[in-house]
Amino acid sequence: DGLSGSAWADNIGWVKLGNDNGPPYGNTGNSDWGVNNDGFGNLSGYSWSENAGWIDFSTAASRVPITTGGNFSGYAWNDHVGWTN
Repeated sequence: DGLSGSAWADNIGWVKLGNDNGPPYGNTGNSDWGVNNDGFGNLSGYSWSENAGWIDFSTAASRVPITTGGNFSGYAWNDHVGWTN
């Protein structure tokens, strides 16, 4: 349904992948946010970085998939640092 926990990004530090309630996330506000998986490995929604703020996986250009091996590829958008790979 979605991601939980945190991931490390060299340029922005720890990125929290969803709120503490777990997926799926509605992404309707500051209390209901996170990165969803559509079941085909395509990600959407928002993650949070203390250093960069909201990271948007939902923009038309983002297209962040997870491979069958569990690896992320592609880019997500952040208003402060731009594209995150």
